[in-house]
Amino acid sequence: MKNTRKFAAFVASILAVACMAAPMATSFSADAAGSIEITNEKAGHSYEAYQIFDGTLSESGVLSNITWGTGIDTAKETDLMTEIKTIDGFGECTDAASVAEKLADASNDDATTKQFASIVGKYLSTEKSSSTAAGGKYTIGNVDDGYYLVKDSDDSLIGEHDAKTRYIVQVLGTKTDIVPKSSFPQVEKKVLEDDKPATGKPINDPDTTENWNDVADYCIGEAVPFKLYGTMPDTIADYTKYKYVFHDTLATQFDAPNAADVTVKIDGAEAQNAVVDVTGQNITVTFADIKNGNTVTANSVVTVEYKAVLNADAVIGLDGQQNEVYLTYSNNPNWVGDGENDTPDDEGKTTEDKVIVFAYELDTTKVDGDTAAKLANAEFKLLDSTKNNVATVDANGKFAGWSAVEKDEDGNITNGTTLKSDADGLFKVSGLDDDTYYLQETKAPDGYNKLTGDVEIVLTATTANNQDWHTFVPGEALTGLAVTANGTAGTADVASGIANITIANKQGSTLPSTGGIGTTIFYVTGGALVVGAGVMLVSKKRMSNK
Repeated sequence: MKNTRKFAAFVASILAVACMAAPMATSFSADAAGSIEITNEKAGHSYEAYQIFDGTLSESGVLSNITWGTGIDTAKETDLMTEIKTIDGFGECTDAASVAEKLADASNDDATTKQFASIVGKYLSTEKSSSTAAGGKYTIGNVDDGYYLVKDSDDSLIGEHDAKTRYIVQVLGTKTDIVPKSSFPQVEKKVLEDDKPATGKPINDPDTTENWNDVADYCIGEAVPFKLYGTMPDTIADYTKYKYVFHDTLATQFDAPNAADVTVKIDGAEAQNAVVDVTGQNITVTFADIKNGNTVTANSVVTVEYKAVLNADAVIGLDGQQNEVYLTYSNNPNWVGDGENDTPDDEGKTTEDKVIVFAYELDTTKVDGDTAAKLANAEFKLLDSTKNNVATVDANGKFAGWSAVEKDEDGNITNGTTLKSDADGLFKVSGLDDDTYYLQETKAPDGYNKLTGDVEIVLTATTANNQDWHTFVPGEALTGLAVTANGTAGTADVASGIANITIANKQGSTLPSTGGIGTTIFYVTGGALVVGAGVMLVSKKRMSNK
C-alpha cells in the first residue's frame, strides 16, 4: 500500500510534466467508465493509449498488485529492465512493482520521470487503444484499469505545423485535466526598407531599431538585405536532439548570394554547426542538431541574414518580387535515437512567411510650353536625391546603377547616361525606388531655351508594412503610387507601376538674320535717304540759278 500511495503521487507529478510539453489547448481526462477523453483545439492528431502498469484499482484511485501492463512488449521485458536500471537510483529494480516504488520516491524529479517515459516508449507492444475524433474531442475507449502511456501515433503530424505530445502517464479512474503549452517554433522573413518605418517588431527581437518590414521598394541593381527569424519551441529542453532547417526561396528577379555571404546567428552570437547551401534561388540553412555546440533556450532566436541584388528582370509594379521562407523542425520530443550520429526523423513544417519588393518606372514627356506639341531631342541626366550621383540606364530604359557625378571645367556632367526624348517627346527609366530624383536638362531641342534649374521628381508609393504577412495579395501590399514634378502632380498607375510627368520648354526669341528683313530695312532706308538728299540738292541748285 505504501508503494501504491507513492506511485499515485508520482503520477500527479508526471502529469504536471506533461502540462509543459503537450500542444496548446489540449486537455486529458479519464473516468471509471473505461475511456480517456482528450480535448485539443488542433485537428489532425491521432492518439494511442498503452497500458504500462496493470493492477487492482481501488475506489480511491490507488493501484495495488502492480505488474507490467499489456502495453509492454513481454519479449522485451528483460531489455526494458536493463535500460531502466541505467536511471540514477533504479539499479536495484527487478520488476514492475519495484520500478513503481522508485518512481514514487522520485515523483518530484521531472528529469527522472521524463527519462522513464522515454525508455518505456521504446518497449511498447502492439496492444493499444486508438482515439476517435468528433466535435473537437479525441476519445480512447475500451481501456481497463491501470496506468497508461498516452502518445501521438508514430505516423501522425508528419509535415504538419504542430508537435507531438510528450509521453503522458494517465491513471484510469482518476480525473485529470491538463492545459499544456505550445511546443513548436515560428518563422518570419523580413526585408530592410530604407525609408519606411516598420509598424511592429519582428518576432522575439525587441531591441531592433532598423526598418525590417514585409514590403520594400528598391532600384534595379541594388543589393537588398533580407533577414530570417526563427524561434525555439517552448519545450526545447525536452528534446534530446533538435533538427532545425530554414528553407528560403528568392524570386527569380534576384541574384542569389554566395553561401559564404550568409550570416547565421543564435541570440546575436555566431551559430555553430550550421550548414548553408545556395542552389539556384533556394537558400537552405540546416542544423542537424541545433543543440550541438549551441546554447538554446525556449526564448532563443535564430537569425539568417544576406543580401540579394535586384536584377534587370524585375517586375515593375504588380505583382512585384515575392519571396518566402518556412521551417522544418523536429516535432517528436519522445525521440531518443539509437546512436550518436542519429538525427530525428519526425518533423513538422511551419506555414510560409512572405515578403515582397517593388520597383517603379518614370516616364517623362517633353512638350512645347505653349502648344503642348511633343518635342524630340531634349537631353537629360537623372540624379539621385543628393545630386551627387548620376544614373546609368541601359538601351532598354532600365536603370543600371549610380555613379559619382563627374564634371568638366564648365560644370557640365560628363558621365552617366544621357536620356534623350524620342519623336513622341518621351524617355523612360524603369526599375526605380520610391524616392526623390532630379532631372537636369543638358540640351534643349533646337529653337528652345534650356531649363535653368533641375526638375525635382518625387515618386511616392503607399505600402502596407504590418509585420504579419504570412499570406497576402500583392495589390494589398502596394495600394498607391503618386508622382510630382516641381510640385505639380503627374499621373501614376499602381498595377503597371508607371508614373508619368510632363516637362515643358519655351521657344527662344526670334532675332534678325543675314539677308532677312532687318538688313532690307537698312538698305531701303539708306536708299531713300540718298534719293531724298539728291532731290534736295537738285532743287537747291535750280533755285540758286534763278
